[in-house]
Amino acid sequence: MDEMKDQYDFSKGARGNFFVAEDEIRLPRYPEPGIERKLTHIAEKTGRTPDALLNILLENELNVLEKLQL
Repeated sequence: MDEMKDQYDFSKGARGNFFVAEDEIRLPRYPEPGIERKLTHIAEKTGRTPDALLNILLENELNVLEKLQL
């Protein structure tokens, strides 16, 4: 493996080349294995993706929480 140099030359570098302000940051979701199996099973039966079902479930739960004003 290469060792770190004492100094690096960034004089020809350009700031922000890879930054895109409009990009949306999506949070990963990691359901427990049992929940993921159930979601996958129901998704296969309903013709939806597990992600779509998870979004439906989360939306419903958020609506309940908003009604409870939590």
